[in-house]
Amino acid sequence: MKKNGFTLVELLAIIAVLTAIMLLVLPKFSSSVNDRKQKEYNKLIKTIENAGKVYHTYNQGKNKVSINELVKEDLLTSDIKSPIDDALISGCVFFGKDEKGLNTYTYQKYCNSDGEVILKINLDGGMLSEDISGGYEPNTEIVLENPTREGYDFLNWEVISDDAVIEGNILKIGTKNLTLVANWKQVKSVKLSVDLNGGTSKITFKSEYYAKSTINLGTPTKDEYIFAGWKLMSGDAVISENALTFGSTDVSIKATWTGNAKNFEYTGSEQTFTAPLSGRYKLEVWGAQGGSSGGVGGYSVGTYTLTANQKIYINIGGAGGNGVNGAGGYNGGGRGYASTAVCAGGGGATHIATISGLLSTLSSNKDKILIVAGGGGGYCESGGTGGVGGGIKGGGSNPGTQTGGASFGLGAGVSSGCCMRGGGGGGFYGGGHADNDKGYGGSGYIGNPLLTNKAMYCYNCTESSDTATKTISTTCSNETPTENCAKKSNGYVRITYIGE
Repeated sequence: MKKNGFTLVELLAIIAVLTAIMLLVLPKFSSSVNDRKQKEYNKLIKTIENAGKVYHTYNQGKNKVSINELVKEDLLTSDIKSPIDDALISGCVFFGKDEKGLNTYTYQKYCNSDGEVILKINLDGGMLSEDISGGYEPNTEIVLENPTREGYDFLNWEVISDDAVIEGNILKIGTKNLTLVANWKQVKSVKLSVDLNGGTSKITFKSEYYAKSTINLGTPTKDEYIFAGWKLMSGDAVISENALTFGSTDVSIKATWTGNAKNFEYTGSEQTFTAPLSGRYKLEVWGAQGGSSGGVGGYSVGTYTLTANQKIYINIGGAGGNGVNGAGGYNGGGRGYASTAVCAGGGGATHIATISGLLSTLSSNKDKILIVAGGGGGYCESGGTGGVGGGIKGGGSNPGTQTGGASFGLGAGVSSGCCMRGGGGGGFYGGGHADNDKGYGGSGYIGNPLLTNKAMYCYNCTESSDTATKTISTTCSNETPTENCAKKSNGYVRITYIGE
């Protein structure tokens, strides 16, 4: 009776047949897989070459471009892997010409015959203006810049490599991959003190910063003032425009300002000015004109230093009265006199002092007088246009001077008499008058030794080159207060902060 199953001989025969079949089928299958991977690889290489073609369109002077550069230019994605062995693809696309002169774009595994050297950078928290990591040809030389890191000083580059070296600021690459490491030294902190000098800032300043760091100071603001820059009060920092670079010591800075002009018009009474800041102030004063189109008032200017909250006193001259028996202007203008004819009053002086009072009351406190602009003499029908005010001496035959005149602070005036007389102009010394004559002009004053950058201007008048009495003749006269010009109508004062 025959038993079921295979004999050993039969089993061996079956195995032999199956093996033969496998030997016939598997090579064809493996070849099919490899063919598919090779097609994918070829397609990928074509993509890389096309990316090189795009790059070359905008970089005609180059003969090749690395895979890393194509990635940086967003022409390829990063970490491109071969479908054959899953290895990262590196190398270059080379640009050339075929036998017909047409452009060619050919990928090669290496960017040169020796292969590509990979440079890695470890900045340890620092920054470079340009990333220099990537692939390079062997034996390439690279100029190194110093990286930056807030709160640290750069010490040196450390190169980790078997054959690369650094000489000065030149990295000499060998033939092997390398890593550059930035070495640092932490710097100390320095304190910053900021005085906005009455202003405000949108920047919130810290009390401490790293030495040798740079910060933006910004532009503070202050009502009625113009920012004039930052002033270094202490420390070894450097200020350039609105940027501060610290040194190694604590720093104190202060905002400085120039002011919009503070203007004072004629009121017929004393006015005051209180200095908002300590520093230098430009004082400009205009004397008043004599009545009935009499002589114009003078102009005086100078610089005086005030401390914060210091008060000074201002008395602005009024124009002389018009017509018969014209009244003298406020602050020293003399009264005109005529029974029926026009003899107008003299214009008042304008002055600034450190104490209160009309100019005529300060004869015993001349050292308290800062500056004076003389008033013009009044018109009189029998004598003509009044003498001009201001300068070392007023206009006319009997004007006010630096040492004499009708009276200190007062122009000559009269309310009765035998003759027609125009009123004299007020001034440091007031102008006089004479029978049947116009009033004469009062003098200006800039003799206070604490006053600097000073001068007096008057209309077609006597000049002086002496510092204490410097007088310049002008042909300019306006009702609107104008720098270096004589003044028509009432007097005027302008005070401008010009800095520390």
